[in-house]
Amino acid sequence: MKQCAFTAGSVSQTHLAAASLASALIQQGDRAQALEVLQESAARKTRGYRSESLGCSAWLWQRNQADLAALYRELGRHTEAYEVAGELRESLRGADPDHPMLRRLRGLALDRHPTDGQGGRT
Repeated sequence: MKQCAFTAGSVSQTHLAAASLASALIQQGDRAQALEVLQESAARKTRGYRSESLGCSAWLWQRNQADLAALYRELGRHTEAYEVAGELRESLRGADPDHPMLRRLRGLALDRHPTDGQGGRT
């Protein structure tokens, strides 16, 4: 993968840039490159830090994780989609059941792994 230009800024800026770049790549039909961008963002796993301009930016990582899970699902990579969704659910284990990210996972049918007998589908 070519070195992404968004790696030089703060972690918050990195996650924002990754989301924007991935969205643009998907709109252009380049899902493979979008997947690489989101995978790189996901690898940063920074969930609880502060940034002067954005405040707590855990939601940026969470949004990118949800986007990554959705893209894996769209590409037919269901095992990876469930793994990413599971990590996201774990980061939200104390959240209200109506949390936007949990609602999004339910909408993608990624709220539970299909082997746990409680929903989801492959």
